[in-house]
Amino acid sequence: MNERENVGSEACNRSSDFDFESLTQSDEGPGPLGMVNAKITGAREQNVRQNLDINWEEPNFHQAPLWRTWEDLSWRHRASATITSEDGLDQHGVSRGFEFSLLCYNILAQRLLEENDFLYAHCLPEALCWKDRLKSLLQEFSYFDADILCLQEVQEDHFEEDLKLFLQERGYGCVYKRRTGDRPDGCAICYKTKRMELVASREVEFFRPCVNVLSKDNVGLVVLLRPLGDPSVEPFCVTNTHLLYNPWRGDIKLAQLALLFAEIQQFLGSQASNLRSTNHLPLILCGDFNSLPFSPLYRFVQDSLLHCNGLFSSKVSGQNKISPLRWHLLPSPLLPPHLGIGPNCCHLEQSGYNGDEGEWFSCKTMEFEGGPSSFREQPDTISHPFHLTSVYSHVNSRTGKLEATIFNSGQGQTVDYIFYSVDLHRESIKRSVQDGRLQLLARLSLPNESDIRDIGGLPNIHCPSDHVSLAARFRLLL
Repeated sequence: MNERENVGSEACNRSSDFDFESLTQSDEGPGPLGMVNAKITGAREQNVRQNLDINWEEPNFHQAPLWRTWEDLSWRHRASATITSEDGLDQHGVSRGFEFSLLCYNILAQRLLEENDFLYAHCLPEALCWKDRLKSLLQEFSYFDADILCLQEVQEDHFEEDLKLFLQERGYGCVYKRRTGDRPDGCAICYKTKRMELVASREVEFFRPCVNVLSKDNVGLVVLLRPLGDPSVEPFCVTNTHLLYNPWRGDIKLAQLALLFAEIQQFLGSQASNLRSTNHLPLILCGDFNSLPFSPLYRFVQDSLLHCNGLFSSKVSGQNKISPLRWHLLPSPLLPPHLGIGPNCCHLEQSGYNGDEGEWFSCKTMEFEGGPSSFREQPDTISHPFHLTSVYSHVNSRTGKLEATIFNSGQGQTVDYIFYSVDLHRESIKRSVQDGRLQLLARLSLPNESDIRDIGGLPNIHCPSDHVSLAARFRLLL
């Protein structure tokens, strides 16, 4: 055991028992709970600079929580006129519906942390110990008390031995999918069984033998959840994934996402008999996409369309400013024909599906800006039929600074997202979106890079991951 591991083990052994029942819950305010400052020594500061080569001007190394607040967006859905209950609104002019909260969080698998410890040279040893990290994670789960948890980098043994029991005792049902191969972690979706029931679920494996763009072990989860209380209420779909990290292999990330969209469509098509109407079924898509805002992959999610011609693989995720000299263009077609998935991200066996007009998981040709898409004329174009937009704007409207969901190697960036389905409208040649059956009521504010640097980076003794959690509150119109 090296000196660093020994210090970490001693820190774990000094940890006291934690009374989870004493945690408080609140609808407003900062998180996570508590605040203790621990000054990092000048020698340790120098060690950070040498190991990570970071140019931090006058760093303020404080081990403190990130103070975050809920941003109220419910005003967008309030009616100004007096209305009666027959209009589907209450006496205050607010649409009636099922309100719920969702937390999306890459919790940093312990084995991955230990395999890449050079990324965390700036951290106090006790901030890297699983026992202490677990304590902070459970504090966050209890504090936010979300109705749905979408978690990434969930180490399988830690999930079975620690997290699952804790969550089940607090009324959560859990669905888990470990990455394929010998990878130790995976994705989990947990939901409060007193508020909703699981209609169906599907595990999605991205690995496909002998397919270069699907050669990695990443996975996804798709669940169909129905609010309890009224069996006539349509369910909604929640999807959680963690795409490949490698910044140069955007071809793999894009192929994984295309496969995920195809699997969502096929899954929902198979559940058609469980659905009472052909209304657009609300979808929430979240996870760690390892891609920056407004990158080609991000635009593919939000615009439902991407022109791949001339696009370098290393540019897809937006993480690389300079492409390697010999790096390749995206393949055409992106997915090989033998997979049976078309350029509209649809399994070909669904092509004869006779859903009602407007049924969102059918595989009919979609129309985009400029008229119908024709894949015979545009062989390097891929699309998907889901109208999605991001919960977050990625730029703080008050400060104008870029938001950040991750901090490692001395950089803060956004790579984690919550997307949700919206109604698509056309105004002349422009597209616009507005909330449909799924209304965004609030979101938990995100920090910027300097906010994270001011607390000494991530993880720390209050923030247990190198990612920060994303959270939103929704209303599902009934």
